[in-house]
Amino acid sequence: MGEQVTGLVAESPPARGFAYKVEGSDAKTKPGLIGTKPGDSVGLCLDVSRLQPAQPFVVFLGHLISYEHMGAVSVKCLGECECKDETVEG
Repeated sequence: MGEQVTGLVAESPPARGFAYKVEGSDAKTKPGLIGTKPGDSVGLCLDVSRLQPAQPFVVFLGHLISYEHMGAVSVKCLGECECKDETVEG
């Protein structure tokens, strides 16, 4: 799974502070890209070459819900994709 996730990380701009990690125990593992400090950033590059121009698609992102004020993530589309910018509170 790690190669599938890290294969989505965009080369430009480079990820800052994020790394692929598997947390948790064998019974409940939580693999993913993890940033630990304010300002950490990572971009994901999705292959949409099989879609028609302007064809809508859905991306599901999961995030760990933990302690209050643990963090937030800003989600936005770049390039030829369009979407509403969102902030997800952790």
